[in-house]
Amino acid sequence: MKNKQIRIYVQWFAPFLLFSLAIQGQSALQIDAGINHSHFGASGPGGGGSIPSNEHYAPQLGVHYESRKHTYFFLGIELNYREKDAEISEATGGRGGGFSLDGRFQVHYLSLLVLPELRLGNEKKIEWYLNGGLYLGRLISSQFSGTKSSYAIGTSPSSTTVNGSADSYFSGVDGGYVLGSGLVINLNENYGLTLNGRGMLGRINTSSVNSDVISLDLGITIGILFHFKHFNFIHLDQKKGSSAKAFPQFLL
Repeated sequence: MKNKQIRIYVQWFAPFLLFSLAIQGQSALQIDAGINHSHFGASGPGGGGSIPSNEHYAPQLGVHYESRKHTYFFLGIELNYREKDAEISEATGGRGGGFSLDGRFQVHYLSLLVLPELRLGNEKKIEWYLNGGLYLGRLISSQFSGTKSSYAIGTSPSSTTVNGSADSYFSGVDGGYVLGSGLVINLNENYGLTLNGRGMLGRINTSSVNSDVISLDLGITIGILFHFKHFNFIHLDQKKGSSAKAFPQFLL
């Protein structure tokens, strides 16, 4: 089931990414930082609710490139790092035996986002934007510290302290939908400041031990924006009616 989910998202994700890289127009590079807050839930049969946990605020960073395709329309790609940080208390079992897990995990993902964007306002002063799209991420590291307890009929309960990687509890891939909104404060024709709020809803199971566990990440970031007149991966020679490959270049 998980492999099928991944294939579906890659099939949708690849065309968006290629289109983002190919378009031409006024461009900008944005670097931002902020906080992320993750909420975990179960979406499969028997799920549909929250997983008992105490979430913590965690850092996130992003490098965002965008190109203006139309007066009001941008298309951007972003490389995003974010941490999911939470304390969890989970127990399962019955009369014959069971186990419980109590502790805190911190997992780190590196994701690629494709973000079509609608932008309104004065491009020399303040602009408001709304964007949404897809993301695909990879688990790069994780930590877990806590206690694992188990019991069974005829044996004494046992408890073990766990302090190490959480990779065995989390799958290596995360993907889903993105929706965000914010402000661009243009200081001059070259620089600007940004304020962004964003939600990222995972649709690929992020757990290796339970079925259909998804996460909702909510974050706020601030950043700096660098404006470029043009930044072309493909340059079109309109006089000759042909296209020629070129290195990325600033056309002043």
